Amino acid sequence: MPFAISDSEREKLVIGLQYDPNESIKNLFKWKGSIFSFVWFKGQAWFLVAVHTTLWAMYHYHTCKDGNGDLIPNCTTTRDYLNQHLYPPSLRDLAPLIGAFMFGMIFYLQSSYSVYREFYFNGHQISGSIKNAALVIRASVSSPQQRWDVVRYLLVSQRVMYWEALSRTARWKRLPEEHPENPGTLAQFLERECHTVQLITKKEIVLCVGWRGSPHQLLCTWAIQTLRKVLKDEVGSTMLSQSDAANTVQRFSEICTSLRDFTAKLHQMLLIPVPFPYYHLIESMSFAVLLVVAYSFINLNGNLRPPDDTELSPQSHISVFVYPMMVFVTLGITEMANKMQDPLGTDEVDFNINAYLTDSYVLSLAQCFQPGDLPANDSEVCAPSLSLVGSTANVFKHDASPMMMPGGLTRGGSTGRVNPQSFVGQDPSPLEMTDLETVNDGAQSSSMTSPMSRKASHGANGRNSSMTLPNVPEGGSSSPVPLAPPPSDAQILE
Repeated sequence: MPFAISDSEREKLVIGLQYDPNESIKNLFKWKGSIFSFVWFKGQAWFLVAVHTTLWAMYHYHTCKDGNGDLIPNCTTTRDYLNQHLYPPSLRDLAPLIGAFMFGMIFYLQSSYSVYREFYFNGHQISGSIKNAALVIRASVSSPQQRWDVVRYLLVSQRVMYWEALSRTARWKRLPEEHPENPGTLAQFLERECHTVQLITKKEIVLCVGWRGSPHQLLCTWAIQTLRKVLKDEVGSTMLSQSDAANTVQRFSEICTSLRDFTAKLHQMLLIPVPFPYYHLIESMSFAVLLVVAYSFINLNGNLRPPDDTELSPQSHISVFVYPMMVFVTLGITEMANKMQDPLGTDEVDFNINAYLTDSYVLSLAQCFQPGDLPANDSEVCAPSLSLVGSTANVFKHDASPMMMPGGLTRGGSTGRVNPQSFVGQDPSPLEMTDLETVNDGAQSSSMTSPMSRKASHGANGRNSSMTLPNVPEGGSSSPVPLAPPPSDAQILE
């Protein structure tokens, strides 16, 4: 089935142009994000097509005849003049030039894709560092508000990083303030994107704007200082020890340092694109090669021969259709490489930066405020049996037929079967554990020796040794729970 991604789902994706590679025919006629959408409004492409069409018409339709069909004296047709003085080269003559251009263009495309790929993963590393910091803070700080007071500075640092990249591009392109790709000044950005979502106070905005150094280092410093103050109170009021607090601060400081490193790496990738001489060489070669091919293709029509080796009519129109396709594909590759070098913006291939920011903000907010502590009293014990060894899972099984699972792990009854339909529409939860006695009567009072351990259970003295699970507390009890005997072959076949 082809992908049917809604707009709300697409807004959560960093790369919104998702596609199913198996739908090749459908993808072939897509307009958004295709090379045709990149080149359609490019004047260079239409100029080359117009040059070839003009040369083709002059070469094949200039006959030196007047309106009455009589030959004009001392007139030379365009075909005769070009064949005599500027004979159009064949594609075989242009093979070395086209080969060198294709090699350079592929290398240029690969370099641009490397920047595009590294930018994508580096953005996720920044988001992942913030999520790791939120995880460490949740495990060490008990107060939700104090957790948020520490993590929010890292979220502001992430947003400021993208503001710096976008504002630099807007300044270089001299975009007006009302342009959608211009994020505005730092004070405006912090007020609009950070203060409105309770990430920073107005006094902190004033300090950030007036800071002459890197705002990332300032924000990370605030986060570490706040964590030290919070953990100082935690040591006195909770069971957190001094060593645990010191380890938490050290771990959090390492995360802040890695966050700063990822931020600097992202900026450096944007500031060091493919060198301009190489970019200029590719652009010049693409225009020169396509211009020469436009002249060469005017002789393509009459040089094509059918199977009977008869020459086609010189008025053949094949080059008028082949050459524009060549222009669109060639310029489409170079234009795609140019767009991948700068993945920030509003183009079809640009990254959805809001997906990065929203993902980090929502998950950090959940880590700080959403309740999810372990229950104090839980009588349910997850005690698997060794008979489960060798069982398989099937995540794609959606039919109504139940799948068999060995041992005492069942759902929906004591038959030893799991019905996948019982999971539909329910929240993810651990499988319901049934009493082992419902599957194997009297198993609680007997010991189990698996087929693999029966040989080992007979020592040199000939005595049998029983195997038991480690002590598993159940309702505060520390008595060992013996393993249930494995089902027989007849029971498994049933």
